[in-house]
Amino acid sequence: MSDTPRQARLVSDRRRRRVRWAIIIGFTCLFTAWLALRFFANPERVRSLAQSYLQQYLNGSVTIGSASISWFDGVSLRDVAVAAPAAQTGDSRIAESGSAANTATHPGPSVDAVRSVFSCQEVDLTFDLSSLFTGDLQIDSVTARSPTFTIVRDKASGRTNLTGLFRGIKFGEARATKLPLIELKNARVEVL
Repeated sequence: MSDTPRQARLVSDRRRRRVRWAIIIGFTCLFTAWLALRFFANPERVRSLAQSYLQQYLNGSVTIGSASISWFDGVSLRDVAVAAPAAQTGDSRIAESGSAANTATHPGPSVDAVRSVFSCQEVDLTFDLSSLFTGDLQIDSVTARSPTFTIVRDKASGRTNLTGLFRGIKFGEARATKLPLIELKNARVEVL
């Protein structure tokens, strides 16, 4: 009978050790994940990945001012702008020299207005966290807060600054590419 309390103590000690090791392993895993996220998700790398991701769907230029990432909120992009390529806007002022021409001879919106298609102060992305480690960012949803779309129509040619902006998805790529859900909040469209 004297062995029973001793066995109970041994079982209790084993459980405490197991719990202690489980806690140590859990904290080690969390710390390692935190370090990996800090390494793989530095703001410049995230900004570059997001810019590359958007650029694969557009022929125009994409600029992103800054990016930040959090565990639960995803990626937040600041000062996002999309401009149409100069050769595809159809505006004679851009096609002539690639820069602004004299507005006296070419009245209407400025060259910057013709090229600018989209601007937004804040764009939030939700993504698959594991895709960040592979460098192949997989976006699940895009939320643009108060974006501005500027559509400029060239009266002479009838073309807009949207002409040729988007890249088509080839037939074989359609199933492989998962397009994100896009949500616009308080969007504004300017037609010039």
